[in-house]
Amino acid sequence: MSSMRLVRVLFSVIFFHSLLLLTSCQFYEENKLSPKRFLERIEEEGLVASPVSSDPHEELISVFQSHNPVGVYEVSGFVFALFDISDEKPFRNDDSNDSLSITQNTNLFMVGMGEPPILLASTLTSLQPRMGIKDLGLFVYPLGLCMILSLFVVAERTFSLRRGVTFPRRVEKALRIGEFPSKKWKKGSSAERIAWVATRENPSPESLRSYCALEISALEQGMFLLEVVIAGAPLVGLLGTVTGL
Repeated sequence: MSSMRLVRVLFSVIFFHSLLLLTSCQFYEENKLSPKRFLERIEEEGLVASPVSSDPHEELISVFQSHNPVGVYEVSGFVFALFDISDEKPFRNDDSNDSLSITQNTNLFMVGMGEPPILLASTLTSLQPRMGIKDLGLFVYPLGLCMILSLFVVAERTFSLRRGVTFPRRVEKALRIGEFPSKKWKKGSSAERIAWVATRENPSPESLRSYCALEISALEQGMFLLEVVIAGAPLVGLLGTVTGL
């Protein structure tokens, strides 16, 4: 394996390793509701959630074992304790009051004395967790593959088509002043190879055009993958949308 090819492979490995490190945490993100989001939604509904002291409401804050409330609030005369609990069915204390009402949505529990106002209860139950990667369904995998292929081709072509290996500035400057390839010139770039063939091999115009076409074909290596992604990714996304409906 040539040193240039080794550098290209190493660049690709480092790039994708960094990409996975930046995005891997999103795959394990739990679907949870934020207490702050619930309180903001209460204000959007025209209600006022006022924090109150938890001391007079011992029954509300001691409902669940080993769990403390985020806070105690009052909305339209209804006092409730708001809990953020990851367990779907947390253990209740045996001495908890049976007249307490518990309204749950995912990880949020609203505990109050008696039935809560209908608008307040519907505000909590209508909240939905933000969609995570695990909620996107089966078609996220081919779309993810399309994204990885696109990033790979773009990164690899950006590195491979840099100016130093296509049309170096020294070659451009030399050709502008009419300088022909000298022994100091190498064959590390497309422009140098074409200039060397044109001046050393004395080819016919057709042969020189054919050699230029070969160089262009080498520069376009891997571009067919982008064409496949451009054609296939919208169809996969459309199919995922249709099945999601």
